[in-house]
Amino acid sequence: MDLFKVEKLNHKPNTVYLPTALYQKSLSKLCFSNKYVNCVFKPTSQPKCYVSEEVWKRLGLPYNQKWHFLQQEDTLHFMPIIGIFTTHYHPNAILPFGQRTEEMKGLLEYARQAGGCAFVFTPRQIQWELGTLTGLLYDEGDWREQEVPFPHVVYDRTPNRRAENKQSVKYVKSQFHHNYGIPWFNPSFFNKWDIHQFLKAHPLSSQFLPQTYDFTSKHLKEALDYFNTVYVKPKKSSHGLGIKRIIKHGEGYICETNTPERCVKHQYASLKDCLISEFHSHLASQYVIQQGIDLQKHNKHPFDFRVHTNKDGEGKWHLSAIAAKVAAVNTITTHTYYGGQILALNDIFDQETAQKYVKGLKEDVVAISEALDEQTDDLIGELGFDLGLDQENRLWLFEINARPGQVIFHHPKIRHQTKLIHRYWFNYCLYLSKLSLLKPLTLSSVE
Repeated sequence: MDLFKVEKLNHKPNTVYLPTALYQKSLSKLCFSNKYVNCVFKPTSQPKCYVSEEVWKRLGLPYNQKWHFLQQEDTLHFMPIIGIFTTHYHPNAILPFGQRTEEMKGLLEYARQAGGCAFVFTPRQIQWELGTLTGLLYDEGDWREQEVPFPHVVYDRTPNRRAENKQSVKYVKSQFHHNYGIPWFNPSFFNKWDIHQFLKAHPLSSQFLPQTYDFTSKHLKEALDYFNTVYVKPKKSSHGLGIKRIIKHGEGYICETNTPERCVKHQYASLKDCLISEFHSHLASQYVIQQGIDLQKHNKHPFDFRVHTNKDGEGKWHLSAIAAKVAAVNTITTHTYYGGQILALNDIFDQETAQKYVKGLKEDVVAISEALDEQTDDLIGELGFDLGLDQENRLWLFEINARPGQVIFHHPKIRHQTKLIHRYWFNYCLYLSKLSLLKPLTLSSVE
């Protein structure tokens, strides 16, 4: 699919000039998602498209830029129009999406450079009766609101499970996906126990899994007797929130929990005392128990890996980015939320060793991504893997994340990897956009 620069044309009402490579006599409509205009198409020897100011305004085109196009019978479609869905937005703030602002900005800028349009929107910004919404665009260093049509595809960046479970969020997903036929990918967070059960049953991933149990006092005692150290993790959480490390220490037990300020440690004479104190207000069904792994260390601090996989413009999986996460002093996980440091693999290993690990990881995470994708009816466009190496150089798979953030890849030494993430993301959106036109929206004329 070729790219063509599109510019506004004055003094030629209702007219569109197309390069000969794009021009077809059968064309009579120009379409911007669910908005279209009947217009006169004419060929031009120029390598650009020229759209009359009248048509431009009716469609609500956001920029002078390059675009992908798709012809469908008598209609020429601008492609792709990408909606990034979220819930938390602070108008007029320097960081309207908080810590995720840089990530959103990067996606919008890349989409525009690559020949598409991306905008951010929330449930409150949808005008159902008009088939439009108020999208947040990033233009020349500033965020601005603009009325835009419904997108061809929606990329779900709902920030947390609490927001995901709101009725307003569920309603928007249902309407867009079921009533408008708009592809919606990465629609939900994973349940850790459900994912573990799948990974355990798969012959490739099962070899990398730490022993994991549903939370009961019996399972906890057995795991501590055997492994000495375990992690107790909420089934539905992210960023390391709510994780506890329990260590069997002589005749007693130590329970450690990260807080934003420090690691809190409590010592107990018995496991019963530990359970009563640490879990009295929580349901056991909310947790899993995972074998503690003695991770390799960098400068005496444990480290693990975050690996991203993405689908490309044909729906195929690729390894797109990898980084090392080094635990902060006196913390029980490597999460950056608790001070974890982000490093490139070359900061920890020599170049030959780093390349060897990347090659091995690439084959494994792509195969696991494909297998997991086959087990779900949801559209999944990216995954985040948390993996680690123990003292015997054995690889362990701790978690797979359904909505991996890109914040860790903004670190100066590995920032270049975001370009590959963006490229795969955009091409997958373009791929889904083309598919969505096979089940087109009900077009609303803007004449």
